[in-house]
Amino acid sequence: MRVARPLLIFLFASCSAPADWIFHGGVVHTLVEGQEPVSALVVRGDSIAFVGGDADALSMAGPRTWVVDLAGRALLPGFHDAHMHLMGYGESLRTLNLLGTRSWDEVVSRTVVWGEGLEEGEWLVGNGWDQNDWDEKRLPTHHALSEAFPRNPVLLWRVDGHAALANQAALDSAGLIAGVEDPAGGRILREEGGFLSGVLLDRATGLVTSKIPPPSKDELRLRLQAAVASLHRRGVTAVGDAGVDGTGVDFFRSAATAGELQLRLSIMLDGRDEQALNAWLPGGPRPDLDGHGLLSLRSVKVIADGALGSRGAALREDYADDPGNRGLVLTPSVELEELARRCREAGFQLCAHAIGDRACGLVLDAFEVALEGEKQDLRFRLEHAQLLTRVEVARMARMGIVASMQAQHATSDMPWVESRVGALRAEGAYAWRWLMDAGVPIAGGTDAPVEDPDPIASFWSAVTRTDSEGNPPGGWFPEHRMTRMEALHHLIRLPAWASFQEGRMGTLEKGKVADLVVLSGDPLTLPESSLPSMKVDMTLFNGSLVHPVQGATSGSERPGIILADHD
Repeated sequence: MRVARPLLIFLFASCSAPADWIFHGGVVHTLVEGQEPVSALVVRGDSIAFVGGDADALSMAGPRTWVVDLAGRALLPGFHDAHMHLMGYGESLRTLNLLGTRSWDEVVSRTVVWGEGLEEGEWLVGNGWDQNDWDEKRLPTHHALSEAFPRNPVLLWRVDGHAALANQAALDSAGLIAGVEDPAGGRILREEGGFLSGVLLDRATGLVTSKIPPPSKDELRLRLQAAVASLHRRGVTAVGDAGVDGTGVDFFRSAATAGELQLRLSIMLDGRDEQALNAWLPGGPRPDLDGHGLLSLRSVKVIADGALGSRGAALREDYADDPGNRGLVLTPSVELEELARRCREAGFQLCAHAIGDRACGLVLDAFEVALEGEKQDLRFRLEHAQLLTRVEVARMARMGIVASMQAQHATSDMPWVESRVGALRAEGAYAWRWLMDAGVPIAGGTDAPVEDPDPIASFWSAVTRTDSEGNPPGGWFPEHRMTRMEALHHLIRLPAWASFQEGRMGTLEKGKVADLVVLSGDPLTLPESSLPSMKVDMTLFNGSLVHPVQGATSGSERPGIILADHD
């Protein structure tokens, strides 16, 4: 791919100002329903000025236009992660990362290395362990960690964020001893004799996290910078942040005002923050909270149950591998109904975390009561919806409920899902085809930092339902696979629609924001074996290049650009 600055090009299609960027010679997927790909796109300022053929696009060049020869590469709207945790992802980039650990011993040894030089009493926090990846797939106990850190409190989050392991010093800081009662919506796991194992599920984690000193403002800014830079490298230009409290809203507004937020952010207010709900709901939706088109505030997030991996998802029947356990209901039905009613009256969207079939049913019950006779376009959402029956699918279709799902969850969880819920119920796990055939839109995300916010990895999971090595052959419950075009809409157009932003992004059309990604190949035509090796060559946000950001290519007069040439 070549980027060039024309020296003297004065061929104008009109008397309007010349283009800032011209992309030509490629495969431009507009994602407009029913529209075939075109070959060129023009950017003027922060918006798209033209979508069409090469000759017309090149006629809009001026002496300072950057002309990009795509050389057959694909140009798409920027990827949109419908459900992630932006600051949690930033934190994961700057703290102990335990993803990929193969045993509890490895978790402890990595933690010991990371904790070298800690001062006495200083906290150590890490994230990413998953007992399902270990030979012994049992939840750990605190003893080895407590021995390694006798004077430092340590809290290590499970990959799903719904369970954590605290060492003895951390348990002591929260005053947790044998005989303590489980909090509402949480569980404190115990060993024989009633002694605490150190594992805390769902709202029990708050007993310890409330004792961790908050990060400084400088650290928060560094986390945001790290997260945004990482997302740009992956071609992500918009995200839905699932569960932001009032302090977080203030932080993001300040960052946007200071020019530190080069990302479009749809905020879901944390439904547990009553002060934030009282502050923001009465004024109705704010589709442009910051005045620059970066922040949208028109949604609320509520958590109905826990996670499947830690056996906290609320099921109608017992866990197949833990008889007597049907998970946790974190928000009672009456509270779900009341919050749904408040959102409806305020014109806000309610996004409900619901993973198990029981939780999904309870949320739909609450939605149905609150939305009866409602004519507003509220687009209430089920977040995750990982275990469904056809009954819930039919209800979602009838009620106009949006599914917000994460394709990588299916391929991460598939090794153990059937042991959790049994083969019959597993047929309704990550049941994308059931939903799509019923007409239920599926907005795609990653739940980062639970999964890597990599749209190419999500695309692979969606179209193959295999791991990165292509296993199992043919895919896990392959009848639920998406087509390649369905997967692109799932990762770009539908997240924009699900956050009420289809008028300005999600497709490539004149007047929409110039948030763009250039891929090294065409995801619709590459051989399947080549899909995992696709790269993000360029990311534009608001008409400005945000990836890559250093160096220069031969054949380019523009400083500060690296463009991979994969020919």
